[in-house]
Amino acid sequence: MPSAYNSRIVYTLYNLKIAVWDGSNYGSPIALADEQTFTFEPQVDEAEMKSGGIVRHLLAVATHITGTLSQGRVQEDVQDALTGITSSESGSSGSRQADGGIDAGADLDYFGAVGAFHTDGGGNIVVGVPLCKPSSGFFGFTQDSQNDFIMQEASIRGIANDLSSQPDRIVFRRENEAAALVTDFDTFFGIS
Repeated sequence: MPSAYNSRIVYTLYNLKIAVWDGSNYGSPIALADEQTFTFEPQVDEAEMKSGGIVRHLLAVATHITGTLSQGRVQEDVQDALTGITSSESGSSGSRQADGGIDAGADLDYFGAVGAFHTDGGGNIVVGVPLCKPSSGFFGFTQDSQNDFIMQEASIRGIANDLSSQPDRIVFRRENEAAALVTDFDTFFGIS
């Protein structure tokens, strides 16, 4: 029997969180403020086999995902999680300054990403990618035109997590997940 997901109209990302992976567990989820996009597209290795001059067989093996995360605010905790940097603050109220940066040669941390989308009929679809690393844009800003909001966007690459109860899964999807929307990434991704 087909799942109800097959007939759902999916719209509006309304919750997007990331959590740093420390090699055995996920940290506390961080909500991206004013979440804008969460895209993910499986990437495949492809091959074909010909016989008699005609393609007779195709091979497409999912290997990883590429995608984007974007938000409408600049959040130091999100930047720190995506880059592994630690920000420091100085000064007093009204003149507080924050300082942080990215060192060349540093390996960026893995993180998990989970987003929730509304569906018709009052439900939701929650999707997650277990291990991601930013590949570009994670500290910069995107502005396409004047007099418009500046969005912070990161391109990501994602892979499966060997420690998951489903170690080959590169995208997890659940329908009608609890409205608390995944406060425990270890449970969502099957880490025991």
